[in-house]
Amino acid sequence: ICPICGEEVSDEEKYRLIDKIVYHAHLKCMEERVNENNESLLKEEADKTYIEGFVGALIGAILASIVCAIFSTFSNYIVMFIGVFMIGLAIIGYDLMNGKNGKFKIPIICICAIIGVIIGALFTVLIVVIYFMITNQVPGAKISDIPMMCIRLIQTDAMKKQILINLISGICYVIFGAFILAISEVGTIKKDGKKLLKIKDLE
Repeated sequence: ICPICGEEVSDEEKYRLIDKIVYHAHLKCMEERVNENNESLLKEEADKTYIEGFVGALIGAILASIVCAIFSTFSNYIVMFIGVFMIGLAIIGYDLMNGKNGKFKIPIICICAIIGVIIGALFTVLIVVIYFMITNQVPGAKISDIPMMCIRLIQTDAMKKQILINLISGICYVIFGAFILAISEVGTIKKDGKKLLKIKDLE
């Protein structure tokens, strides 16, 4: 009995493989099943865009930059895997927004990660100012004073140095993360290719 159409299958019909599963079914039925699956996958991939992926990756990188900025501000050491973390959230955002799996995926994620590093470096200034206000180190300061306090803090030599260190280290870690991403993407591309089903005769 053909497991696809439910009709009888002759003994002359060969046993065949689809995705490592053995079928004794009509060749026509198997071809229809495979074509339906492959057309569905191709249509799903065609609906994805780089623009949506860019938006998702940027959101992920910004969220990562905020977390990294908070962590680095209140710790005495640099997060060694900040670039991997930044790229990791960028990838999650890219995939959640149905970003297209193509040759521009890695460059888009890396660009968003670098933008995240820059935002994180600047966000560190805001965190420091808010911390000063909460701990009452700037008596009489109001919320409306935050922008001017940030500008003045950026102009100090100590903060300029800290921002430069954060930028350089962050970009270096992004490059390191991009290298890991490039390696992992090779496996992903191969894995995606296996989703397109093929019929093979069982020897």
